[in-house]
This record gives sequence, C-alpha cells and structure tokens, in this order.
Amino acid sequence: MNLKWTLNRTREADSVSNSGATKLSRGNVHKLLSLNGLVSSIVVYSCAAADTTPGNEGKVGDGKMFMSEIAAWSGATVFASDQTQLYGRSGSMQEINMGDWEGTVFEFDPNGGYWAVN
Repeated sequence: MNLKWTLNRTREADSVSNSGATKLSRGNVHKLLSLNGLVSSIVVYSCAAADTTPGNEGKVGDGKMFMSEIAAWSGATVFASDQTQLYGRSGSMQEINMGDWEGTVFEFDPNGGYWAVN
C-alpha cells in the first residue's frame, strides 16, 4: 500500500494532515508504528517538506529530520521535496494535478538514510 499525504510545515511547527484527518507531528509521529509492515512508501506532496533551514538542524523546522522520523516509525520509504510545489486542477472533478516535482526530491529510508533522487 502507498500513502500520499499533504504536509503543513512552517519554521515554527511540523505537522502532516491526511485528507483532514488528525495531524501528525513530531510529537506523535510514533503513532505511525501501526503502519509498519503495511505501507511500503509514503509520498509527501507539499511545499518544502524535506527542507531544512540552516541553523534548524535537529530542531523544529528540520524537514529532513521529520521525513526521516516518518520513514523510521512507519517502516516505509518516504519521498519529499525541499522546494515549493506548484500544481494545477484538471478534469470535471477539478482534481489536483501535481505535475513534475520542483526542487530536489529526497528518498528517506526507514533505517535513517536519505539521498537525492533527482
């Protein structure tokens, strides 16, 4: 199974929403342990989800650390970009079309490693 999440991230707080569900934050990311073994990948379509502002390494606002925590607790590979994502709407249902990724896309593995994939 694959999950696609939208991330709401600022320099003051890190949180993830899944279609209006309870927000996932660094304070409750451990709840993803229930997905371990059930989900193989999580794609985070959001602005700067994997961005880490210089000086915020290891603190709130460290997107790479947050994505790594999501991967570790869920046991899934996480994909996220470090730049603002642009999108359009298409079709009769005006579905969101993310198009190509902006910025550098990173792959985060459950063992704590991450690397650029584009």
